[in-house]
Amino acid sequence: MATIVSELRVQKALASRVPRSAELKIEPGDKFRIYRETDKKYIGPYPVIRVDGKQLFIKINDREVQFSVHQAIQASTYHTILNGERLVHTLPEVLPKFSSTRESTKPDKKRTIPTVHITEVLHHMDPRTRFLEANKARELEIENLVRRGTWEMVLEEDVPKDANMITGSFFVTFEDVETEKPTFKARFVAHGNRDSDKDQFVHDSTTVRQSSVRLLVAIAAIMGFDVWTEDISQAYLQSASELLRELYLKPNRQLKVPAGYVLKLLRPLYGLADSGDYWHATFAKHLSDDLAMKPVASDISRFFRRTREQVTGLLASYVDE
Repeated sequence: MATIVSELRVQKALASRVPRSAELKIEPGDKFRIYRETDKKYIGPYPVIRVDGKQLFIKINDREVQFSVHQAIQASTYHTILNGERLVHTLPEVLPKFSSTRESTKPDKKRTIPTVHITEVLHHMDPRTRFLEANKARELEIENLVRRGTWEMVLEEDVPKDANMITGSFFVTFEDVETEKPTFKARFVAHGNRDSDKDQFVHDSTTVRQSSVRLLVAIAAIMGFDVWTEDISQAYLQSASELLRELYLKPNRQLKVPAGYVLKLLRPLYGLADSGDYWHATFAKHLSDDLAMKPVASDISRFFRRTREQVTGLLASYVDE
């Protein structure tokens, strides 16, 4: 009996959402900026007097004022620009400069080493998710989903009672946060954990292995290849094949679907267990037919092209979301 109770407690703990306050280590004297709904911006920084669970007690104008931890951002990490409506995370230039004894792989002296672009995933309680720029990012995501034919509206009463019905939500990220023009990006993601068919899919990972990345860079240095990256926007939705199973999405209010309707998914949406397979099949066919590249047996996400004499190209594909 004790074993069963322990297992149930572990399952409950794993299923519970970790509060944002648990992620922060706050000590008296730390300085934080506070988000004020009335002004729609962060103010401060102000020192923390004490902490009580999810509540911070901040000293403002010699007064002790109570705030939720969701309204606070540590001042040592962030500073405000654009009248406090956006935040920028400053980092030193940490990318190393590479050199080589091979003439063909020496770096161009005219090139400058860029700073690292950091992407911050915003907590759903973060006030920045309610900024005008964040709302515009969500609207742009909806427009792109509709343009790509991701779903069609059907009457809820026409959906079979035993239909596979899932939900979805927006994830908002704050990108290029150490630059002068940080941007918001929104991604609508299906709750694939609620997909009743998810356990039927058995597949290899379609993201390149770390060892393959190291090998690719090493070979590129030996062969004198240039190394570059390219991002494909909404890759899964650009799969050649439509979704080959019946799946419905119960829309949230942000999708602005009329009452009495649900969405029937037509394209492999982010969050589904098999969406990566659709995209990988499409991308691998493009590499084979158009670029004459073949996958490596040890890693299906690493490709190469060669003549009889030597290797002429290498490619690795990965999914970052």
